[in-house]
Amino acid sequence: IENEAKALFMELVGSSGGLLLRETEKLSAYAMGQGVVTLADVAAVCGNGAEADSDDLVDAAFGGDVIETDRFFQLLIQSGSDAGRLVSSAHMHALRLQDFRLAIERGGRADHVLKSARPPVFFKRQRIVQSQLNVWTLAALLSAASTLAGAVLQIRQTAILAESIGSRAVLTIARNARALMAEDARRDPVRSLR
Repeated sequence: IENEAKALFMELVGSSGGLLLRETEKLSAYAMGQGVVTLADVAAVCGNGAEADSDDLVDAAFGGDVIETDRFFQLLIQSGSDAGRLVSSAHMHALRLQDFRLAIERGGRADHVLKSARPPVFFKRQRIVQSQLNVWTLAALLSAASTLAGAVLQIRQTAILAESIGSRAVLTIARNARALMAEDARRDPVRSLR
């Protein structure tokens, strides 16, 4: 299996043993007789069960799209996703963005930082993640990670309120991103038009 195909497969499957087994069987039947499983094979066969995934939620939140954040969160909850896991995904994304931001502040170019990331950022998401890095400062990312970590803890302590806590946390991130974008547009109106 190609490296990018493997990365996408693991991203789509996550850590669910049952889903891993089902998707592996589906992929192996689809690619039977081929020498190598490609990215196109994984994209064609795996992860087609939901209308949205946690990346959609995370990208909407960190991209400042409050309406889409709420829509994706509700869609994922209705399709059986765990609120704690969704918030954990957002928290992990905040931590990765922190690492990328630090590398950029140390002199790295954003596109090089993303292409050399381990585990890799799926190539279709690199432009989205790069646009998030253009908006989020290190201080804002530290605050976002703290907010999300607190929400994960609250969900573990009060499972009955998991959906409310999770929704509030990801919507807070989306509102913060929107505020950062507005602040950036005020500082540099020409760049905001690009």
